Amino acid sequence: MAFLLLALLMACCAVPRGLPAPDDLPRHTHGAVIHLRLDDGERVRGELIASDGAYVFVLPEGGGTPDAVQQIAWVGVDSYRLFYAGGKSLNWFVPVYTAMTLSHGWFLFLTAPVNLVATLLTHQFSRNEYTLREQDIRPEELSLFARFPQGLPPDLKLEDVW
Repeated sequence: MAFLLLALLMACCAVPRGLPAPDDLPRHTHGAVIHLRLDDGERVRGELIASDGAYVFVLPEGGGTPDAVQQIAWVGVDSYRLFYAGGKSLNWFVPVYTAMTLSHGWFLFLTAPVNLVATLLTHQFSRNEYTLREQDIRPEELSLFARFPQGLPPDLKLEDVW
């Protein structure tokens, strides 16, 4: 039962796929991954195509079809989270370090819960290392992480982006 709970906790802490490693950031040609929560409760997740003070343009996950880019007014956005690089994978960290408390003998009952909490917190903080929220960055600054950081080119048709 404890193993199942641990597996579920680790699955919840996954970083979105398709993000570059931190060393590959300067050569990455796509925008960062953004998760938006709109005022009506809808969630939009995908690649950040462009952003300005009024609108954000997002290519939804799995939206590899023409006419998939969504133009969303910032006025209707409740919150957002931007993932600009893949974090370090510490999935092995939690079970291995918790299992190492077996060597503590009878103190296992005291040290295992402490060790589990400490490793889960470390894993969570490492996951958020390359994440920005609305408290960290203003919507106008998100363009730095977009596929088109200077805005959409005037001759670009949104249905051509996919």
